Amino acid sequence: MDVEMINILLLGTNIGFWCIGILFYIIQLTGPLTSLVSILYLFTIFAFGLCALFNYLVEVNIDNSSAIIFQICTFIFSNLSASYFAILVVNTYKVIERRWLYFLCALPLPMAIAVNLWCLVDTLNIFKIETGMKIYALSMVGDVLVIFTEFTINFICYIKFHKYKYIPGFKSLLTQYLSGMIFSLLIDVAVRIIIYYLQLNPHTFAQLSIASAYINLNIEFFLLNRIRIVLMSHIIINNS
Repeated sequence: MDVEMINILLLGTNIGFWCIGILFYIIQLTGPLTSLVSILYLFTIFAFGLCALFNYLVEVNIDNSSAIIFQICTFIFSNLSASYFAILVVNTYKVIERRWLYFLCALPLPMAIAVNLWCLVDTLNIFKIETGMKIYALSMVGDVLVIFTEFTINFICYIKFHKYKYIPGFKSLLTQYLSGMIFSLLIDVAVRIIIYYLQLNPHTFAQLSIASAYINLNIEFFLLNRIRIVLMSHIIINNS
């Protein structure tokens, strides 16, 4: 299978995930349509979808001037995809200590710098400006930091939530959350093994990573949202 066909299949997969995400929002599986977490979920779904689309358009237009416009759009929407981590903060800011919240907000910064550096170097390459940096190495570093950041944030949340295991039914939620974390990590590792084994170019690399991110977003969003609802109900009852 050639690279063009792989790109088309991955774009189709990401469009499918995008449609599923929109459906989840419309039928209010994410909560009320106007709630902050639902709006953030919808925003993240759109950011992922547009990032996947523009990555594909860069790849198929790499030899003409349109690639520059599409690359700039990719740069913008890859940054907007950081709303993925905003969802984690919204679902945890009322139930964990303030100092840990600051730490969770700071943790994605190295990842954001690495991903932006990759996008910047890739953009400069399209402008035929040589930087001497290996784009494939940069994409791998950024990707490893994405996986590390995502798993670390979820693991910290799991540890902080564990003290509430005495709440009826909460231990089962924690088990589901831990299972979701491990499943997400396994998906990430499996996807990256495929990427490295096939030596896919950075834009195909990004498409496959976005597909993985869609899966992780839904696993973590719905589990964290349920945990937040249970904890907030418990806190309200105790304070009443």
